[in-house]
Amino acid sequence: MMKRLLSTLALGALLGAGTVYAKEEPVNPFEEMQKIQQEMDKMFQSLQQRMMQDDAFKKFDMSLSSSKPAMDIEDLGKQYRVRLNIPGVDYKNIKITVKDRELIVKAKTEQEKKEEKGNFVKQERFVGSYERVIPLPKDADEDKLKSTYKDGVLEILIDKK
Repeated sequence: MMKRLLSTLALGALLGAGTVYAKEEPVNPFEEMQKIQQEMDKMFQSLQQRMMQDDAFKKFDMSLSSSKPAMDIEDLGKQYRVRLNIPGVDYKNIKITVKDRELIVKAKTEQEKKEEKGNFVKQERFVGSYERVIPLPKDADEDKLKSTYKDGVLEILIDKK
């Protein structure tokens, strides 16, 4: 009996050796979910960037990404008309450039909303960015672009050569 007691104590000491028990902090499930979401967003952004650098994936249109605005392109005869839906952006935050026969449209928006009722304060911020790269036809005159922005729609007219 004594032998059994000693072996039980010895086994318990071996199993418990090196184990440090710390006081467990309360876990906020919403913070944990937010951390997981942020990590997943980083992983998917990294994956998309690596895929777009690989020639095998460049032929696929990744327009399902929320950062690529919906677009229409029309041939009007003497010029092309490109329309992009970019709601909530100030025109001064839209950058239009041409590089290597590609029309590049970038836009950034920042909005802040604050509500105060008694001791309660609610504040929300939204930061978004849009980018679209459009290959230009051979007859497009990349030096003759005109753009307007109204009601969340950017319109770019590109003359033909």
